Amino acid sequence: MVDHLKILTSRIEGNLYILTPVGDGHSFRYDALQRECNAVRRSIEQPYPGVLIIDFSQLRYFGSEFIGALITLARAKSDLGGQVCFCEATEDMQRVLNNMKLTNLWPYHDYLAEAIAAYSDTNE
Repeated sequence: MVDHLKILTSRIEGNLYILTPVGDGHSFRYDALQRECNAVRRSIEQPYPGVLIIDFSQLRYFGSEFIGALITLARAKSDLGGQVCFCEATEDMQRVLNNMKLTNLWPYHDYLAEAIAAYSDTNE
């Protein structure tokens, strides 16, 4: 877990790495987003925790740079054999995820509790 982040907050629950972007997905500095993504990537590129949950509950909007950064993190975890899912996006953000076919790659859950329950058998 990375404690000093402001754009991407995170916590570990068992085998789950829960990443929660916060704020307004377009009012950030690109270099700050990249710096935070690099810090998170180092954490999720480890075999443990094995599941990355991207929880959009604290974000109301994301632009292309922001979603690109999150895709990079999701791919990093998937490429190592980990599992990834999204949850709690607004209707507009869900539309973007669906239009980009990202929900074909990684499942979407309406609620964080559902996402956690979906991976409870891998949560040790």
